[in-house]
Amino acid sequence: MGRAGFNLLHVQYPLEAALQDGAGCGLGDDYEFVLRVPEHGPNHKDLVVEFLGGGGCWNYTTCNATTIGWQGQETTRYWMSQNLLAPTKAQFGASLTMCRFPLLGGGIRDFCKEENPYRTWTYLSLSYCTGDQHLGNNIATYSDGNGNNMVVRHLGAVNVDSVLTWARQLFPDLQRIHVIGESAGGWATFAWARQVAHRWPQARVAGWSDSALHLLCPSPVCHQALPMVDDSWNAINHLVAPPSSQLLTADAIRKPGWSLADLMVEALEELGGRLTFGVFTRSADAYQRLYWSLFGGHSFEWTSGMVALVNEMERRLPPSLLRTYVVSGSDHCIHRSDDLWTLQQGGVRFIHWLGNLSSCSVPAGSARVWDPAVGSEATYVGDASCNIQRCGGHG
Repeated sequence: MGRAGFNLLHVQYPLEAALQDGAGCGLGDDYEFVLRVPEHGPNHKDLVVEFLGGGGCWNYTTCNATTIGWQGQETTRYWMSQNLLAPTKAQFGASLTMCRFPLLGGGIRDFCKEENPYRTWTYLSLSYCTGDQHLGNNIATYSDGNGNNMVVRHLGAVNVDSVLTWARQLFPDLQRIHVIGESAGGWATFAWARQVAHRWPQARVAGWSDSALHLLCPSPVCHQALPMVDDSWNAINHLVAPPSSQLLTADAIRKPGWSLADLMVEALEELGGRLTFGVFTRSADAYQRLYWSLFGGHSFEWTSGMVALVNEMERRLPPSLLRTYVVSGSDHCIHRSDDLWTLQQGGVRFIHWLGNLSSCSVPAGSARVWDPAVGSEATYVGDASCNIQRCGGHG
């Protein structure tokens, strides 16, 4: 197998620029991100925008919670620092040439693999250090009730807006953009894929949310949680919510019947087939069930609720716009796992499903892939083609 070299550029905002933009991490550090450039230079037509995952928090308890992560026991404070990028920068410097992201895992970031659909794309990876699913625009002060306070800068949306503004200037004529993310980053893709499509109105955009159905909406749990995180994060702000949306408003999310399926239908129908979206999840994902429980739900209810929610999306959207890949298991995320290269269900390899997200001509059987042990996909009757002028292809 050939080796695909690339430049891994680790970009840091100067302090004065961070202060000017308002960008920054949850505990006051400067914000940083990664730009991967293909071997022969930047690809000005095809871009990946990746949202990294991590822990989320919305009060004193959750912002100091202890979890088990890739470095062992970690507090949520870990996810509000630059520790995920700092070891790479300390060991390898700010720029290097190699075909795999060092220390940040394999999976989709392994560009040594010739079948990586993003091997020749420019790859923009947004670090996560604000505890707000990349959605916040608020500086919050949390108290434990005993005189201890904690200030958290939930500035995820400010960081994303700063990076996208920079990318728009550098890559103004993009034709294809894939907006991808895992866990907290997967939650972000539900909102930011639409914003990206608005910012590059000539591009065909595909979103991929990996293991990010932590909240099942509509439900009493969702009705309680969305206002709570909006109060903490100011998540429904002008940077995240396009003016055309009737559903990404502070009033809308506080209504008992607010539905993620409604939001997806609004976004995908508004953009006339120029935006497609893919959802991947495992049926008993341990982390999604954990956060569902933290929001107030019962863990044993999550799987049936997830199946019902995804089926609802499928009943209302054709496979030309919505793609789903649902399998058994409790592992969280496939994004950084080498399972990404080997997973196959119903004769459809996951990596091919991912690579074809922006293609118009995918048969329904290859767009909606389910493990029968989890449940069957919703029945769709109608035209499965995109019926638009601009269509992307595989690769």
